Amino acid sequence: MQVLFSNERVMDHFYSIYEDHHNVCDKLATECYDCQISKLAFGLKSGRYSQKKECKRQAHDMQNEEEKDAIDIYQDGIKPQSFKNLIGKGHQEFSSARQQDAQEFIQWVFDKFETEEAKRGRVNPCKIYDFDIEHRYECTQCHGVAYVKERTNQLNLHIIAQENVDVIPEEEELSNALERYFGDEIINKNCPQCTDKQDFNKRTRFLNFPKVLIVVTQRFTYQNWTPTKVNTALKVILDDLNLENFKAAGGLQPGEVGLPDGSEVEVEVEAEINQDLLNMC
Repeated sequence: MQVLFSNERVMDHFYSIYEDHHNVCDKLATECYDCQISKLAFGLKSGRYSQKKECKRQAHDMQNEEEKDAIDIYQDGIKPQSFKNLIGKGHQEFSSARQQDAQEFIQWVFDKFETEEAKRGRVNPCKIYDFDIEHRYECTQCHGVAYVKERTNQLNLHIIAQENVDVIPEEEELSNALERYFGDEIINKNCPQCTDKQDFNKRTRFLNFPKVLIVVTQRFTYQNWTPTKVNTALKVILDDLNLENFKAAGGLQPGEVGLPDGSEVEVEVEAEINQDLLNMC
């Protein structure tokens, strides 16, 4: 949450709620979305909880005199337990005290923000992370083309090449991971024009760009049918990175022939996307 609120637009939106709302709210604070989200923003922005404090250690018989007189320097910090309890309500995992997956949690938080902000007639500031991906499918037999748009707020990159999991490098550049994600691949699907299974050339591109791009590294791969975590470091070099190279022209292009019934392809694509999400769990 600290990373999320480090964005000025997100912070300003929720911080602006704090004073006005707390003066008029008559709900139980632990059950009020506005109370919890604005308190979190206030705590992070005010600096009240980042002040250094001193505390004398509790003495015990095993300490010498110098240790007994020692002073610990600490800060209160923020423990947003009430916020987590409220946001996690209704989710089997996030309402518990068990360790959770950060990517799944932030997606749940985004969905909660979207719902709660819409209820209050406010614009969700986390829309700055939203963007559209375009999947282009071309049948290698009839060369019919189908386009499928996917709305998302995260780019999921495999940190190593999945076809060569036996070779795990110590580090990988972001540009290489992007090239893999946006590279062409051959998949087998039902073609509504050919009326049977055919190989399709699949190409994925940005349809538009977000204000802020969230990149999630997929660090699990399968070796001998066993899920294995990859500890390869992701090296981010932005100097020569140009995402325009991965931008779609947008929709059916001159000379292309659309498939007569793209819905069948879309259904299979949706199933494929859902399976990808399951594989990340």
